Amino acid sequence: MPKTREELLSESYLNATDIRILLRVSQRKARKIWILAIKRDREELGEYLIYENKARFKTVMKVAGTDYNLLARQIKNAVSTA
Repeated sequence: MPKTREELLSESYLNATDIRILLRVSQRKARKIWILAIKRDREELGEYLIYENKARFKTVMKVAGTDYNLLARQIKNAVSTA
């Protein structure tokens, strides 16, 4: 079963599908964000990269141009109004 947006907020590493669910974007856009985030992680971490197929949450937020607090509030409001 896929994870919810609330569950994904607490993850440290995300794959393209997680990014699609969390940011509510198309699979194509999620994959572009994921590729850019993976490239940035490889440059920053080099040999210390933990996952080859997942990007750090922090890097995904930077690449997407999204603030964590704003995203968390949006998700909280969406859950409370549902």
